[in-house]
Amino acid sequence: MKKRFLLLPFALLSALVLFYACQKEVSFENGGIPSVGMLQSDISGDCLPKTVTGIYEEGTALATTTNYIDVEVDVLVAGSYTIYTDTVNGMYFRATGVFATTGINTVRLAGYGTPVADGIFNFVVTYGLTECTVPVTVLPDGATSPAVFVLSTGTGGECMGAVVSGTYTAGTAVTSANQVVINVNVTTPGTYTLSTTATNGISFSGTGSLPATGAATITLTATGTPGTTGTTNIPVTVGASSCSFPVTVTGPATYTVNCGTASVQGTYTQGVALGAGNTVNIGVTVTTIGGYTITGTVSNMTFSHSGTFTTTGPQTITLAGTGTPSASGTLNVQVNSGSTPCTFPVTVNPGTPAANDYYPRTTGSNWSYQFDGDFNDSILVKVIPETKTAFGNIFNIFMATDDASAGFDTSGYYRKAGGVYSRFTNLAGYLSFDDDQWVEFTFLKDDQAAGHTWTTAAWSGTIGGTPVSVRIKFTVVQKDVTVTVGSTSYSNTIVIEERYEANLGFGWVDATPVFGYYKDYYARNIGWLYDEIFDENDDSMGRMDIRRYAILP
Repeated sequence: MKKRFLLLPFALLSALVLFYACQKEVSFENGGIPSVGMLQSDISGDCLPKTVTGIYEEGTALATTTNYIDVEVDVLVAGSYTIYTDTVNGMYFRATGVFATTGINTVRLAGYGTPVADGIFNFVVTYGLTECTVPVTVLPDGATSPAVFVLSTGTGGECMGAVVSGTYTAGTAVTSANQVVINVNVTTPGTYTLSTTATNGISFSGTGSLPATGAATITLTATGTPGTTGTTNIPVTVGASSCSFPVTVTGPATYTVNCGTASVQGTYTQGVALGAGNTVNIGVTVTTIGGYTITGTVSNMTFSHSGTFTTTGPQTITLAGTGTPSASGTLNVQVNSGSTPCTFPVTVNPGTPAANDYYPRTTGSNWSYQFDGDFNDSILVKVIPETKTAFGNIFNIFMATDDASAGFDTSGYYRKAGGVYSRFTNLAGYLSFDDDQWVEFTFLKDDQAAGHTWTTAAWSGTIGGTPVSVRIKFTVVQKDVTVTVGSTSYSNTIVIEERYEANLGFGWVDATPVFGYYKDYYARNIGWLYDEIFDENDDSMGRMDIRRYAILP
């Protein structure tokens, strides 16, 4: 949310490498409007569906073209995205791009790194506010020879215990959600590549590893487009063993959504994200069985469900709610699925404004600032409904622009716990580190008296290839004083001093002679008023002042 300009004499680079460009966090890496959506997962948090492709062997570097994970995202708002995993056992997976369409999209996360040990490792996939897990099996070093195994078959030649997932609709291409899990018995651990023959326009295939002897499962993913409706038996052959599993292909369902039967569950509050208890039970009348997707939206809330109708007639389905209400009152959710559009009401309670908040984060709150009194050099900052989860905490997302017609970009992630205000940031953008390093630090405390100080953790990395170790020291200079910006006076203002320190190998030293220092002013229930940078002689080098603000409940 702040622009920082720090000048570093090149002569000091070998002794003290710490500098700012214009401070700007870029979490939406592809520009434009960020997408909004959610990863698909089951009740246990596993990504659903998921496809792990490639052989993973201890000590062998991953290849991005052959080692990857496919996951599905239900996109509510098209736009740019970054989907990534944590780093586990020396590996991680990542994808960036742009969703051009809403609905279910399959995203391929390329693998990076080198596994350091064998075993089964769980990766947490993150997209926006949602997370799910994917297990990846790593074979021991040298254990990439083909596995020896047989299929588990029943008395009628069926693949015993096979579990088919996904919806199969005639004339509609399958996705990564269309999978089958089959049981096998392994006599020699190793790798496998297994494909079925194409039947009724679809086939199943998979590549992976079987790290141990005994009973195991293999997941195969479908490709192709089902041709005709009915039950299709898909044959599988491994060596001398063979079996088949049934796939039911339907046409698209025809149905009517009966909005008058909608029963809304849970409590809805403006600015509060919907959770698992926010659902809607709604009646439908099915004329023709088949696949369906029902979606209703209003005021940044979405209620949706996808599946397959297997019987005709009246029935009830449950729509899951996502998003954060941006308005209060009785809102009509528009449902355009089925044969006839309809609406149902959801009552959203007004948000409760904070009684003692020096950095408000309510959805829709916004501020504008100008630099050094120049009306034409200004930025607009706003809080969007989406949030960011990191380190087990939930942060509100602030967006900023110097030209509203050109769209907004991320300016920071913020949260409050008691009287402590924290920021989640990437040091690659915040301090110009060469590599990404996401950290959280406290930048404001409203429960401490003047004179209180604290420092951030020490952050180490490289800038321009030069190793650095840096931290920030904060001091409460004044508490609950009145300051004037332009012609307006603001009472109950906290003044925070921000100085930078560096460790040059012989302890922490004050970097003020190089960078100067900042003072930031925060007013109760208004937020950040202005900041000013000073040189080592306490002379002002520039400031950014608030022009107007709107704090929403």
